[in-house]
Amino acid sequence: LSLRLAYNLRKLAIGKDIHWVEVTDEELSKISPKDDLFQGYPPLYITAGTNEILIDAIRDMTKKIRSAIVEVILDEGEGLMHTYALFDLWSPQ
Repeated sequence: LSLRLAYNLRKLAIGKDIHWVEVTDEELSKISPKDDLFQGYPPLYITAGTNEILIDAIRDMTKKIRSAIVEVILDEGEGLMHTYALFDLWSPQ
């Protein structure tokens, strides 16, 4: 899911005339891991549940980040869903 697509989906959900922040393509290119270029990133901490639909992509991204010599911790919640850390009241742990 690209940042541009996520941004456009948010605009559709909220409304076309409501603008919290306008983001240009140039600005998006500076914050998106486009082309898997992770060199220069600060240390990262990533959480993902093993029932996350994109868990394989998250694991692949973590490997790419490590190959860029960036410190990264992937904390996988066994049997947990997407954004489990935000839903602690409903998660099994």
